Amino acid sequence: MTYLKELLASGKDPYAELVMIICDIEMPEMDGYTFTAEVRNNPDLKKLHIVLHTSLSGVFNEAMVRKVGADDFLAKFNPDELAKRVNDRVLAITGEDLLAGQ
Repeated sequence: MTYLKELLASGKDPYAELVMIICDIEMPEMDGYTFTAEVRNNPDLKKLHIVLHTSLSGVFNEAMVRKVGADDFLAKFNPDELAKRVNDRVLAITGEDLLAGQ
């Protein structure tokens, strides 16, 4: 969250700087749910695209992902699916398919 606040303080547009945020749910200082909720509560950041990427699974975690307003949820240890989600986001913004021809 510090980085995002520094972007704003420096006058940079976070939407021009970041295509998306991939955030773990389990982190030492702030969990991904709290992070996502803080981003969603900040009017200058609330539309950033957030994917929660975690080894946690289950109905509770999926409900929490929806509750805090994350755009997507992805279980860890599937690099092909992670690459697809990143590519899909870049494609939606720029029209460029990073995985074309692979």
